[in-house]
Amino acid sequence: MGGDEVDPGVFDYSIVHIKVRDEKKNKTYGCTGTMISKRHLLTCLHCVQDDNLTFYTHFTFDTIFDKGAKFNITDFNIHIIDDRVDLAIIEFSKNTKFKHKNMHKMHLVADNMLAPHLQDKIHNKGYVAGYGHYKFQDDKKTGAQIAVSDGRLRIARVPIYPKKVCRSNIRICSSDGKLPFAYHGDSGGPLFFFQNQMSNITKESERDELDFNITHPKRHHKMYQFGLIIGGEINRTYSLPINQFCWWIEEVTRWEVQCEYVFQNRSRRSASPPPQKAAENGSPNSQPFENDENIKDSDISLKSDNSKVLPLSDLPKDEFEDEENEMDAEDLSCILFCINILILIGLVILLCYYFCLKSAESNVQLPTVIQKV
Repeated sequence: MGGDEVDPGVFDYSIVHIKVRDEKKNKTYGCTGTMISKRHLLTCLHCVQDDNLTFYTHFTFDTIFDKGAKFNITDFNIHIIDDRVDLAIIEFSKNTKFKHKNMHKMHLVADNMLAPHLQDKIHNKGYVAGYGHYKFQDDKKTGAQIAVSDGRLRIARVPIYPKKVCRSNIRICSSDGKLPFAYHGDSGGPLFFFQNQMSNITKESERDELDFNITHPKRHHKMYQFGLIIGGEINRTYSLPINQFCWWIEEVTRWEVQCEYVFQNRSRRSASPPPQKAAENGSPNSQPFENDENIKDSDISLKSDNSKVLPLSDLPKDEFEDEENEMDAEDLSCILFCINILILIGLVILLCYYFCLKSAESNVQLPTVIQKV
């Protein structure tokens, strides 16, 4: 909701508009996805599967294929982890011919961006992008306010918050109680930052940076996705942390996609990330589209358990400062592992010294006494 309109070509068509047709309900749903390789499209599970856990059968991807080109579910593969994890990868065949020859791919971040000190490195700000609803307007028939979409890509810079605000280790909170924020149709879209965003900036330069990034896409070189938009409530957006699912993404894509450590130099990843529940299903918000189809996205829930989210106004001023000094489980595990290795090395040295000493003692010869006869 809100944001700046931008042509998909600015990002080399890496942010894709997905439309699915529900033949049973005679409705079309809209979602967003990101190209993470030359043929893999990352999105949400609920964008490809209905409430009865049945896959939709008809899709269009106008961003990367000719407009109106229809795909059946048999035309590609869909990978999922579990019905409880709102994550899916659409895999096109290797001989697929896309509309654009040089599509950009989104780089996936292996760093734990829930950590406050890493959020500080991107100035506690990220970008969200999607093809969802962008404004409210009065319905001519009922007079009620409805959310509308025009199928165009929009991008917005949003604040992000550490896990204490979200009260969760398995989602990233963004937006701060006002526009812009993700809404219906933005599900499956990226929460990301630009390469040039890691430099020192001021609040006064944020607007210039946004304009720079969407006007000069070739200058920032890389876009780093660290979250997958899955749902939320009014004025608050929730995203899955990408790093918790790198192991699965790399496995199902047969290493055609590999996550990157941007801020840390580590060669290991968590082997058993916790499952993430699918986004709650809220009341869908339909809107008239260009071809008079009702395109909606029932993903972004307007419901939430407010007791689980710490309101921004109630957050102590030193909340972030305390979080910076907090050691995450991965760091603690690494330290304990190193300590155990050092102890084992010490024991081996002591054992070697002990056995060498015993061997030396046994090899000592007693002096021979010569007696005169």
